[in-house]
Amino acid sequence: MFGRLKYFPMPTPKPSPLPNPPPQTLFCFIANKSIGIILKEENRNEFVENIIKKEEELPIKKTIICYTSTHNQIELSIKIVENIDSSIKSVPNECKTIARVEMHFSEPLPIYSAVKVTLELGTDGRLAINCMELKTKNHVLVELMEADIVRKEMLNRFL
Repeated sequence: MFGRLKYFPMPTPKPSPLPNPPPQTLFCFIANKSIGIILKEENRNEFVENIIKKEEELPIKKTIICYTSTHNQIELSIKIVENIDSSIKSVPNECKTIARVEMHFSEPLPIYSAVKVTLELGTDGRLAINCMELKTKNHVLVELMEADIVRKEMLNRFL
């Protein structure tokens, strides 16, 4: 047997002392450009994987895993590029190289060894690049200032 529902009228809300609070101006920081790395497909064609995309809110930290492409690889050169494309993949010749990270491994690595690449972009334009080979935990950390990557946006919001 099912019970019955009983109706309770909702109380009338009391008026607020300030019917329309004034808007407050807030600022957020936006990536002015996309930042990515150049990778190779299995057919050896190069493409750019945009890790931080244009118009993303800052600060931001993102990581991808990429893999070595040859047997007994003893070093890896990672090109960090910027571009104005906001998609996931871009064409390398439409990008500007802003850094090159050189990793030298303590022992030759087999093909498809994992390398973790982390990009962290702060509101001040400081870009931290951390590359770590996951088997031996060898890593390289590079920081650079790219002030024109960051844009301050004004938001009008009601609080």
